Amino acid sequence: MYAAIERELLATFFAKRPAQYFQQPGFKKDMEDHVEKRYAACRDRLIPWASRYVDFSGARVLEIGCGTGSSTAAFAEVSREVFGYDIVLNSVQGAERRLAIMGVENARVAHEPAASVLERVMREHAGGVDIIVLYAVLEHMTIVERFEALEAYWKLLRPGGVVIIGDTPNRLIFNSQHTSGLPFFDWLPDEIALRYFDRSPRVGFVDTMRRVMRDAPETASDVLDRWGRGVSYHEFELALGDLNRIVVGDGFDPEVVEWLPLAYDEALLASYFVHAKIDVPLGFARRQLLLVLRKPREGDPPRAERRSVEFRAAGWRPAAQSL
Repeated sequence: MYAAIERELLATFFAKRPAQYFQQPGFKKDMEDHVEKRYAACRDRLIPWASRYVDFSGARVLEIGCGTGSSTAAFAEVSREVFGYDIVLNSVQGAERRLAIMGVENARVAHEPAASVLERVMREHAGGVDIIVLYAVLEHMTIVERFEALEAYWKLLRPGGVVIIGDTPNRLIFNSQHTSGLPFFDWLPDEIALRYFDRSPRVGFVDTMRRVMRDAPETASDVLDRWGRGVSYHEFELALGDLNRIVVGDGFDPEVVEWLPLAYDEALLASYFVHAKIDVPLGFARRQLLLVLRKPREGDPPRAERRSVEFRAAGWRPAAQSL
């Protein structure tokens, strides 16, 4: 099965890559991630964790940023139906072929440009949905798109339903591992980032940005956003209000700590959250934002404080990982 998916992704998702890309070490990792690893992580880690907070069986799942369908397929295995959308045509083509190969019949995916995807989703799901998945997607949106998406999809969610955030890089972490691999890169304003990017060790990223800066510099900020930039609690708080009221699960849950042990920079950041009395869930101190946000029903009681539980669960002993 995986060999067939690899062939189809070469014909779709990877089809427009330059020849030199396939000779770079990163190509093998990209292919493994898209073919199998993201699917396995979602099936074996993300879904069992999220299942503590939501019953997938019988649920209508809306996935924004379905990509090549790895998470779409995993969610389809446990849900009644899944609807996926993505702004990249060759990603959706790859997802369609993956779903066909895997025999998935309760999921469909659709391509829609960034300018109109929100309008289409709101129109096609006006009756509401039970679960909304934003898996590795918020970081590829512009700041304006993030606010619009979080506000609109929260309204679309039925009371008691959840938004699942996964694999989203945290802007506040010191090393920007997702795109540039440079320390503090996600902290920089565009005016500095667009001068500093060529210090990145990631050849494909540097080559793309150099070409854009040469041929169409007016689009450079948007291209940088599409590559991916970190997200922090600030967008969520501005769009959704008091996060302590709605975050029911995060990266300090035992299943996530076992999957992604606490690293040194995360322990430092989480310690600062507590020291500075930053009044947001501690999950916003992890490298990856893994969150389950539940839309309250009328009459729901206030949520209990999680912070002391999170401290005990993590043990505050960073894993032996470098920054």
